[in-house]
Amino acid sequence: LLRAVGANPVRIPLVAFAPARDLTELDAALGDLGHFDEVVFASENAVRFTVERARETGGFEALVSRRLEIACVGTATAEAARRAGLHVSCVGAGGGLDLLEEIEKQQPVAGRRFLLPRSEIGRDDLVAGLQEKGGEAVAVEAYRTLRPPVDGDSLGQRLGDSEFDVASFASPSAVAYFAELLGDGARAALRGVTVTALGETTAAALRDVGIEPDVVPERPELQEWVDALTRHWRDNVLEGD
Repeated sequence: LLRAVGANPVRIPLVAFAPARDLTELDAALGDLGHFDEVVFASENAVRFTVERARETGGFEALVSRRLEIACVGTATAEAARRAGLHVSCVGAGGGLDLLEEIEKQQPVAGRRFLLPRSEIGRDDLVAGLQEKGGEAVAVEAYRTLRPPVDGDSLGQRLGDSEFDVASFASPSAVAYFAELLGDGARAALRGVTVTALGETTAAALRDVGIEPDVVPERPELQEWVDALTRHWRDNVLEGD
């Protein structure tokens, strides 16, 4: 998407993923999917690791059953679920609480049972929201978030040398690792760089470490993210030149 608008993206991975160390709870849930009315995925990785484990344990057929409702946070997560063969019935484009509203539009939450496969650092707002509305929400760890090796000194030097015009962050985990790598110099390293966040959750993580994002799309969708950055660059950078 960035290349399509003439940008030159440089990937610097600040997060990596692996299966949960203990898959006991996920395996138990996948072996008893008849207990649940709906499975809720908050990310593409949640879909990926859950489907992979379901194939390994023999629970895939139950996961793709049309009897089981599938709800997803974001269109990218929904597309990943559909590619895996799941029948997605509900999508919340704006985040977990937006998905909660969409779920309740379809049918009442009260008395229904929801399974939420997620990472070990998954947010609790959707779980709490489902429970507050009378649903049974069971969150199980399907995968974990890791920190790949990154040379913080080199990254700081590249930023200091004005190698990059834009720094784009896609998750709070990436923000946290960036701040850890650069320490007290994180904010100074981004001075003069346009800072973007995929959504409000990531934007809040940036603000927590003293970095104010310049561009945040209204919805955490990749195309909207690129469009918002393009508008900002056109209106605030190119016009200034």
